[in-house]
Amino acid sequence: PAGRSASEAVKGTLLHRELGGPAAAVAMGTSNQANVLIASALFSLGCAGAAFVVSNRPELPWAMVVHFVILFLSGLGLRYAATHRRFVALIASKLPRIAAPLLRFSEHSRESSLLASGPIFAMFVGRLVQTFEYGTLAYAIGIHPGPLEALTVQGTNLVAAAVGVFMPGQVGSSEAIFAFAAEALGTTPARAMTIALSAHVSGLVWALTGLLLLALWRSREGVNEQPQ
Repeated sequence: PAGRSASEAVKGTLLHRELGGPAAAVAMGTSNQANVLIASALFSLGCAGAAFVVSNRPELPWAMVVHFVILFLSGLGLRYAATHRRFVALIASKLPRIAAPLLRFSEHSRESSLLASGPIFAMFVGRLVQTFEYGTLAYAIGIHPGPLEALTVQGTNLVAAAVGVFMPGQVGSSEAIFAFAAEALGTTPARAMTIALSAHVSGLVWALTGLLLLALWRSREGVNEQPQ
C-alpha cells in the first residue's frame, strides 16, 4: 500500500547517513514525493489530451484531467508546506516536542527551489519511458497502438495507480480500471485487463531486483563495519 511513500521512507532510512541525518533524509523523501506528484500530473494532462482525441468515452479523459488537478495541487502543496517558514514555525509552536527536527527538516527542504525543474523533468522522462513499456505490452497482446493510443493507455494506468494507491501493487484496482476503459482503448475487457496483469509481472521483477540489491548492500555494510 502507498508504494511511493513507502519507497521514499526506505530510501531515506538507507541514505540518512550520507545525506547528513534523519531530517535531511526526510526532506529528500518529501521533495521526491512532491516531484513525482507534479511530474505525473503534468504527464497525465498530456495523456488526457490524447484520450480526448482517440477515446469514445468522455469519462476517461476527464478522469485524467481530475487526476492532473489533484496530483499537481498535492505536490505543490507538499512543497509549500515543507518550505514555508511561517507555516512550519506555526506547526513547530503547536508541537514543541518535535519543533527542533521539524525546523531542521524545513531548512533542508529549502535547499531546492519550490518547483525543482531538473528532478521533475527526469521523472517526466521516466513516465515517457513507462508509456513505451505499456505500449509494448498492448502490442504484445494484439493491440496495435499509435502514439496517442499509447498515451491513453498510460493515462489509464496513472488513474488506476491513484485509485488503488492503498492496494498493494494496485492489484485488482488497476485491472478494474483497465476493464472499465476497454472500450475507450479500442479493445475488449479481457485484453485490457491483460495489460494490467502483464505490468504486475514487470513490477515484480523490479521489486525482486531491488530486494536482492538491498540484501547485498546491507551485507556489504555489515562487513565494512566489522572491527579491524
